[in-house]
Amino acid sequence: GAVIEKDVTEYSKMVVDFVRQITSNAGTAGNKKTKWQANRYTLNHVVDVFRGAQTSKVLSCGHNRLALYSKGAQLGHHNCERLLRKLVLDGILHEEMQSTYQDQTALYIKLGPKAYQLNNSNMQ
Repeated sequence: GAVIEKDVTEYSKMVVDFVRQITSNAGTAGNKKTKWQANRYTLNHVVDVFRGAQTSKVLSCGHNRLALYSKGAQLGHHNCERLLRKLVLDGILHEEMQSTYQDQTALYIKLGPKAYQLNNSNMQ
């Protein structure tokens, strides 16, 4: 099929704003999670919010009420995931490896070293 180029700068800025919001301490107000669990979300969770999925985690966290929810619905799951992976590769987002309380390893999404450049410049 034909390749269609699309400027995803605005989507990227929305994702960065969302990750900033959910990883800050302000994002846990009223949340009953323990400190261990607070502010830890995976890239797949951000994809679910971005595409408007109604998973139990999205709903229980209240992320369906935040600005990013369903903004990428028209892109489809595959393209939402590709965009977020690209943001990780470009250093705008970062996946931090941590051991869970069950001694398993998980990758949690954080802002990357170049996140500020996206919102404070003409970076595309």
